[in-house]
Amino acid sequence: MSEDWYDSEESTRIGLVVELQRIVRRTRARPLRVIAVALLLVGAVAWKLAHKKASYQAEVVLSLNEESMSVHKTNIPVEELKDYVWTVLMSDNKLAEIVEKRDLHKLRKTFGVQYGVEQLRGQIDIAIWKNSFIEFKDEEANGLSSARIGITVTDGSNTQAFTIARDVADVIIKTAEKQNQDIADKVSAEVKTERADLVKRLDGLAAQIADLERERAKAATKPGVQASIELELTNLARQQKSANNQLIVLSSSRGAIADRITAAGLDMSITTVDERRPEVAVHSTFILILILTVVGVFALIGSMLVVGAFDPRVHDSEDVLRLGLPMLGHVPGFPGDHVASLRARGAARRRVPSFLRWRSHR
Repeated sequence: MSEDWYDSEESTRIGLVVELQRIVRRTRARPLRVIAVALLLVGAVAWKLAHKKASYQAEVVLSLNEESMSVHKTNIPVEELKDYVWTVLMSDNKLAEIVEKRDLHKLRKTFGVQYGVEQLRGQIDIAIWKNSFIEFKDEEANGLSSARIGITVTDGSNTQAFTIARDVADVIIKTAEKQNQDIADKVSAEVKTERADLVKRLDGLAAQIADLERERAKAATKPGVQASIELELTNLARQQKSANNQLIVLSSSRGAIADRITAAGLDMSITTVDERRPEVAVHSTFILILILTVVGVFALIGSMLVVGAFDPRVHDSEDVLRLGLPMLGHVPGFPGDHVASLRARGAARRRVPSFLRWRSHR
């Protein structure tokens, strides 16, 4: 092979131009088919845009705040707080009530309520930010931790999306309040039981001291017995003083109760701080026409390439050479060659069946 074989090769640009010219010539032979394919594509895009389901996102922001009575600081990671909201504060039973109340996801009547709950969870997204519970620092001991909980609901209706978001926020707030109240009742019951036990213990100690006082009076002539009784009285008095101190702390100290409430998880409150209702989307006719125009141009170009590339007919000498047949000559067109032609005189063009055309090529 000679060294100048590369220079003898036709450039890619020229080859591409020649190929495009060939496709254009084939397209001119069947313009109606090209236009039909382009219109079909434009119609499909227009139908898709016209029947596209709108999607709206409504958001409700909740504030998770540490109460002022809290004295026990704990760290709450972002994911742990998110899981707590997702699994505990948004229980399936409460979400099922929302589904039934708003009559969401009609297929739940066929597949069950749990199907509706799963579909509703698919519409909800929980985000946590400004979470100062992540890391507690000693220099911030006097400050109260807080976090933001974002509830985003996606739905085909802007009104329904906002309504569902508010319902979910109400479920979270009420569930947290109920848990706090349950824990408060439990702590109160424990404090009441401990107070009753201390009072009973003090009564028992007072009775023991009274009995020992009587025994000491009877043993006035027995110094050894009196010394033993005095020792027991001192011990009982110490126990009585300790029990009295515990009762005073339990009855009047707010810090002791706060420690129990904080350890039980009742040191936080949830409130709504922001709501965002999505606006109804307004479809612009001008934008739609512009989109369809651009799509129509590209669809016309694409249909020209496809129809021209898959046209099996012979249109010029290059097509003959591509079939591997010898070409004896070429009669070029000239101005006026259509005058008095069969087509000009209205003669019908006889078409050869495709299977016969393909058989002649073999």
